[in-house]
Amino acid sequence: MSVEPNRSRRRPNQKDSGDPFGPLPVWNASSPDPSRIAPDRSGPPVDEQPELRAAPQTGTLLKALGVVLVLSALAVAAILAISGGGGNSTPTPTAESAVVIAPSNAPLLPVASPVDDIAFDPANSGIVICIDAGHGGKDMGFQRTATSNVPAMDESYFNLAIAKELERRLVERGFTVIMTRTGDTEVNVDDFDANKDGQTEMGGTVVGGTMSAGNLDEIQSRIDRCNDQRADLLISLHVDGSSDPAVRGSRVWYSAEREFGQENQAFAALVYEQLEQQMRTVGYPWIGQGVAEIAAAEHASEHAQLQQLLIGPERAELKEPSAMPGVVVEVLTITSDADALFLSSPQGLSTIAAALDQAIVHFVERTLRATG
Repeated sequence: MSVEPNRSRRRPNQKDSGDPFGPLPVWNASSPDPSRIAPDRSGPPVDEQPELRAAPQTGTLLKALGVVLVLSALAVAAILAISGGGGNSTPTPTAESAVVIAPSNAPLLPVASPVDDIAFDPANSGIVICIDAGHGGKDMGFQRTATSNVPAMDESYFNLAIAKELERRLVERGFTVIMTRTGDTEVNVDDFDANKDGQTEMGGTVVGGTMSAGNLDEIQSRIDRCNDQRADLLISLHVDGSSDPAVRGSRVWYSAEREFGQENQAFAALVYEQLEQQMRTVGYPWIGQGVAEIAAAEHASEHAQLQQLLIGPERAELKEPSAMPGVVVEVLTITSDADALFLSSPQGLSTIAAALDQAIVHFVERTLRATG
């Protein structure tokens, strides 16, 4: 079951494109190693709507070469089988046996079920998951220009793409899913004074010298959407960015300053481990930036402060805080060519969503059901 928000508002001049998440570039395990991709700072300015196009022809050539190699291997296997005269023959390689898992020293959790084998579980009935796709509307989050390897990208677009795929998986499992937004919109579409401080975006007020009244109302609106539906768990989806294009990887934030601080930390650890496991399973050389307590971070930006408000404790800027365990996930780093190429591919989106899905399943089984 999925509960839809009531209203939406498009970004100015936004076109109705039908399916908003396709077609996407191609990524596979033979794509260039991230350590060998030279950051490309050239390219046209970022468009208001990211132009998604197919990857360069080099990807097609690599795929063709891969097919040739596989066919050659099959031919050799057949010759060996014939020459063996019915003895111990070499098994024919299959797609299942060809999965490459990059080495890792970290202990990885077993998956609850194959990532593409999603089974309905009646025990999930009544468990409510709130998915917050970060940014939206005029707030596009981190952006990048097009390069020779990767299209121009807006963070808000891909936050929502992952959120929708995660929603699909969770609904199929029997969870009730709340989406804070389902389109390229703000959540507080009517500039409502959500946090009850007497200020709105139209007033142009800046609260505390850093955070605008409009952004505070936006965060409170997202919290309210989860609280009003009595969600059991909150996951806020983001993509990181850096001034250094060589920086890449995933990070998960949690708040220890809550009565359910231990649950927050446990959920953050599960998300982090599953991001590593699922990306390595498909052959992507994942890098982790860590699991961090959000109040301990150096909050120089309004963006970071707002995320702290979303999952943190009671604050003067809020009418009320979120009422359930939750984390903020920066799934990859959009300013890295390698991370952006993987993120913007269909396989990348499905792999990330599968990781988040698995983390939620584990958390529900180990924590919510155990204590509920």
